[in-house]
Amino acid sequence: ITSPGARYDAEGTGGIINIITKKNDLQGGSLSVDTNVGNRGAGLRLNASYRTGRTGFTLGGFGRSGYNILGEYENEQVLKNEFGDVMSSTFQQAETRSNMLFGRYNFGWDYAINKYNWVGASVNFGVRNFKMNQDERLTETTDMNGLRSSMENVAMDNLGNSVDISANYIRSFDEKDKEISLITLYSQNKSTNDFDIETLMSDTPLDYNFIRNQNDSYNKELTFQLDYVEPLTDRAKLEIGGKNIMRSVTSDFAYFSGLSEDELEESSRGNLNNNFEYEQNVMAGYISGTFDLGKDYTAMIGGRYEYTTINANFSDEEELEIPDYGVFVPSINLSKKLSEVNTVKFAFSRRIQRPSLQFLNPNIDASNPLNISQGNPNLDPEYTNNYEMSLSSFKNGTSINVSAFMRNTNGSIQQVRQTLGQDTVYTSYQNIGEEDAYGLSVFANTRIGKLTLSGGVDSYYAVLNNNV
Repeated sequence: ITSPGARYDAEGTGGIINIITKKNDLQGGSLSVDTNVGNRGAGLRLNASYRTGRTGFTLGGFGRSGYNILGEYENEQVLKNEFGDVMSSTFQQAETRSNMLFGRYNFGWDYAINKYNWVGASVNFGVRNFKMNQDERLTETTDMNGLRSSMENVAMDNLGNSVDISANYIRSFDEKDKEISLITLYSQNKSTNDFDIETLMSDTPLDYNFIRNQNDSYNKELTFQLDYVEPLTDRAKLEIGGKNIMRSVTSDFAYFSGLSEDELEESSRGNLNNNFEYEQNVMAGYISGTFDLGKDYTAMIGGRYEYTTINANFSDEEELEIPDYGVFVPSINLSKKLSEVNTVKFAFSRRIQRPSLQFLNPNIDASNPLNISQGNPNLDPEYTNNYEMSLSSFKNGTSINVSAFMRNTNGSIQQVRQTLGQDTVYTSYQNIGEEDAYGLSVFANTRIGKLTLSGGVDSYYAVLNNNV
């Protein structure tokens, strides 16, 4: 659903996937296991289900590991002034060693209390670990002072794990489409982004030969959602509901330096050692109506209001004054049935994209001292207006969908780079972009005997303006 209605979160610009399941009365169980192993990686996919009486269990997921992955890289960075004159040129190269592990597995349970009441729960475990070593990374910089070179060993750890626990309840009625549902979700994930730099050789005298950055991040989220659907007539349906999301994000970061790995001392610079806490609460309410207007016209019109409160501070008692904000998100979906096999649709929706931890985290990533990056905790959300028109056709086992869209985004979060000294690039994020995007999507699905073929293509053209 590329233009979701008011029932769904206003967060994100890429649309949503709405999975509609069928009632399953089959008894018994099934198990599918798909595994592979090689000298560079291994994988495991599971899909299992078991149902007895009114109770059902499911198990599924996929995981993969990668090991002994060898590679190399080289790059060149050239800095020029506003007149186009070269200020410095830097060349880097290194051999790399990588290991990785990622996967996500889910265990679910559901129980049909009776004809009208259903409950379900699930637990989802995820892991995403990536480790890379850059061996004897050579850096050569040429500027007005001549040629300088250095060599380091670099070790980077990007580790993470997550747990999601959900519990749901659905109450249906004899009246068609009438329904009450309650959804609860608790999510927790932890990530570690550390790096070590050991200097093997440097033309520039250094006070230390070893640098370590430790950056642990924690993200917790608790969600409650209540939805009610009431058929007003045979040609009209009303949906109302509310949702509350409580998020808590913590980033604990510190820098250490010394002559060796065994002689590290914590940095005394305040911006290199701190604890950043970010709490966000999103309260939302919506109302939406679906109407059969006659003459093969259908309309779904709704509005959603979300109010966000934010508290952010550092452990040194520095508190960020980030204002609370509210946003009204209208949505309009109109469709016209041209014939038994052809339908045309028009949709408008307003979306919001709140900055993620990647953009907010004030930890300074200097794993490459010539390319430093840092998040900006004062970022505002992005706002997008989305317009879409589509034509769908189905005939003789073949379906075709053609859609065109236009998106306008204000306050787009963009990377901002500036130079520090003669050879270092500092990257952060600001709400400076205004983006217009135009796109076309074509998707087709056809059945040839017992064979089904499907495919599509998406293309878009974006215009980004810098507001500074």
